[in-house]
Amino acid sequence: MNNSDKKALKLVFTIVEHGKSESIFELLEENNIKFHFLCQGMGTAPSNFRQMLGLDDSSKDIVAFVSELEKANNLIEKISESYHQSGILFSINLSSVGGINAFNILKGDLA
Repeated sequence: MNNSDKKALKLVFTIVEHGKSESIFELLEENNIKFHFLCQGMGTAPSNFRQMLGLDDSSKDIVAFVSELEKANNLIEKISESYHQSGILFSINLSSVGGINAFNILKGDLA
């Protein structure tokens, strides 16, 4: 790993059924991820399609967090194993952050 990888950040999003994000937050807490948040979302599939699949509720939990690259990749693997074929997970490599203080806050160095 080179020096730029050690400082690289990744923004990760997970989308799961409403009420099923608790284990993601537990995993983030266990791994000392300080910057994360939850948004409520609504699925876009038509109701007749949801009924055909046996899905009554279209409410979703959207969890987003920022972490250093290596830790983020490990968390992505753990979340993928826990929510195998029952959610959406994607990430974005952050190529720049506006200022060293913002960078430190995002990676969890709040001091």
